Amino acid sequence: MSMRLVAEVNRQLGWGLKVSGVASQGQSGGAVFVRWPDGREGVVTTGLVSWQRMVQTAEVLGEVRERGIPVPRIEAVVPVIRGRTAVVQEKLPGATITEAGAETVDAIVAMNDRFAGLLADRADVPGPQVRLSPAHGLLEQYGARSSRLLDRIRELDSPSHGGPASSGAGAAGLAIDGDDLVHPDLTVPNVLFGRTGAVTGVVDWNLGVARGDRRFGLVKLLFDLTWAAGVPSDEQRPAAAALDRIEEVVHTTIPADRLRRYWACQTLAMLSWTIHARDTEAINLHLALGERGLG
Repeated sequence: MSMRLVAEVNRQLGWGLKVSGVASQGQSGGAVFVRWPDGREGVVTTGLVSWQRMVQTAEVLGEVRERGIPVPRIEAVVPVIRGRTAVVQEKLPGATITEAGAETVDAIVAMNDRFAGLLADRADVPGPQVRLSPAHGLLEQYGARSSRLLDRIRELDSPSHGGPASSGAGAAGLAIDGDDLVHPDLTVPNVLFGRTGAVTGVVDWNLGVARGDRRFGLVKLLFDLTWAAGVPSDEQRPAAAALDRIEEVVHTTIPADRLRRYWACQTLAMLSWTIHARDTEAINLHLALGERGLG
């Protein structure tokens, strides 16, 4: 798909981008490396939100770049088919890490802390999108364990927890409030590192930037590392120390009530995704992970 995106960008903008490679990692966008006619290197990915949201994302990333945050400059957002967009951006220095350790987690946490308060003046940016409907249908129908987890999530989404009267209407009780920059898909493959282990780039913003509590991204990181450890691949083989460190971080830095909400959000999202994909091994892993955090 991304190869065709490059061709579509060239057709619409006449830029003459040449494909130079395909990224081996990066989780939501299927990145293709390109080269401009003048020799500059770039990346083309698939935006997974609306054109308007990706344009907003480009604007916000431009603003936080000016404050020293290593995120890519987005050169263009090109509408293509079925509501998707081609996102043309600069190629940041650094490389992904396959075997994450405790020091990898520490570096990501330190970078994530720099997101604090960055969107204080951007109330127009939405929070991470978490909705019980239509995901609730998948969890209800899959089995007893997923149905019980859905009941616990609904309790958190109830009026007594600040949620709407009908959980099918949304997920206000699960809101990720705050004024931080939030990466909705904060995972090890979406972070670039230099030779010293320092973070050189936070990439793959194809779900759009979000505004809320930056620590929500750390729960995503925990879920992703747990999955990677349970099902090792060529892309990720985290050390046990990495899992121990992210567990320590989320349980010591996120208040228990917030952590339970964030855990519910990730459980809902990942079970919905894995059930839809019919990945039994991943489903069972996320059922156990959800039960561990939600009781």
